[in-house]
Amino acid sequence: MTKTQKSALVGRRQTETKTYSAMLYALAAEMRREEGCVTESPELVEQAATRLDEQTVTINELRRQRGELLNALCIALPFVEDHESDPCYKAGAVAKAVATIKAAIAQSEGSAA
Repeated sequence: MTKTQKSALVGRRQTETKTYSAMLYALAAEMRREEGCVTESPELVEQAATRLDEQTVTINELRRQRGELLNALCIALPFVEDHESDPCYKAGAVAKAVATIKAAIAQSEGSAA
């Protein structure tokens, strides 16, 4: 999946989330106006919409932080690699750190944003 495709997917997900949230708020308002045959109270539906909004904010913040962490790992990797043959580190310790950083970068770049 290309970066453009990932951005489009994220945009669609955000639009869908906003749509669902708006639908829940509208449903809660409609339930207040008319006593229909709905099993949940308007308050519970509105709480669900509020939770959805809060989770959307949290997800967006985590996505932002993910990008910052990926950038930091990409910056740090060459410095860590420079110490692979440094005798002051336990044998294999730096190589393991390098492998872990590379795996995290690869996983992040391979997953949908």
